[in-house]
Amino acid sequence: MMDQQEQFKIISEARTLTSEVKQMQFKVNALKDALKSERAEQPPTPPVCIQVPPPSPPAITPTVKFNYWAAFLPSGISLLLILVPFMFIVFMASLIWIPIYYLVIYSEKRRKEADAIQNSPVYQQQYQALLQEQQRQQEVENQKYLTSKEVYESKTLPEFEAEKQRNIAEYEQRLSEATEKLAAAEKKLAKFWTSEAAAIIPREYRDWESIKTIKNVMQDNDVDIAEAIELIHIRDQAQNEPAPQPYYEPQGYEQPPQRRSSFVRDTASVAAGVVIGNSISDKRRRKEMEELERKRQDEADRRARAERHRRAVESQIEFDRVKKLNEERRRKGQPELPLPPREWY
Repeated sequence: MMDQQEQFKIISEARTLTSEVKQMQFKVNALKDALKSERAEQPPTPPVCIQVPPPSPPAITPTVKFNYWAAFLPSGISLLLILVPFMFIVFMASLIWIPIYYLVIYSEKRRKEADAIQNSPVYQQQYQALLQEQQRQQEVENQKYLTSKEVYESKTLPEFEAEKQRNIAEYEQRLSEATEKLAAAEKKLAKFWTSEAAAIIPREYRDWESIKTIKNVMQDNDVDIAEAIELIHIRDQAQNEPAPQPYYEPQGYEQPPQRRSSFVRDTASVAAGVVIGNSISDKRRRKEMEELERKRQDEADRRARAERHRRAVESQIEFDRVKKLNEERRRKGQPELPLPPREWY
């Protein structure tokens, strides 16, 4: 029969082995994600030739002025003579002259002058100068594109592909090593479970979370594995049981008169109570009381462990992000950023 210390050593060894397997599984998954991300990384964007937009023709500004006298003089004269018979009709007819003058006479003069300016040698010379400047800018952009394309194809793209292959090879090597370590840890854990000492841990409690909980209970209560599992059941039952509802006695209800117990019945009840009370182990009662008092502390510990695990995952993600960013900065010739610290759980 093993004592409590020997059982605690066995559960501690099980906790160590399961933790090692869990950490290696986390590392293998992280390396798989990093390798997948590295393989899916796209090459830098190739250069694009900028197209210079064609120039707008020079602005045409006709010099023809709008003749207000010619447009409004008939209407003004007819308005002065509005009191003369039939002059009202003449006035209304003169108003039609204003849009006729604008659309027919004034607009036609502006159009003819604009056509004359557009066909003039000076205007054509200005427009050809703009076209030549646009062609010169396009040739400069074409030359820049050819230079950038040559650098991209001869240096940028090969360096990217070479670095990508190096990173993939490095991740594959690290993944292979981590996979071998994981297989060795799983083999070591499986060998431990086949040992005679590990038989004291029930099969349904051999996962990482259960082993961790059993070890914590044994360490805090100085109990063996079976008693620790029993305390865990008591705690789970206490957490799952609904809160008792208060009982309110109906008004106007009178309790029936109770018959007084005889002396023999009272003596027998007291004796039975003593026997039942003595049959309960003091150690069991103490464990139950302490376990109920530690319910809140256990919940706080569980939340703290979950928070540490969350920080460890976030720190690993931030580490991979900064590392990937440094790889991009190395390709661009920029200084690398310091790697953030990682937390392990």
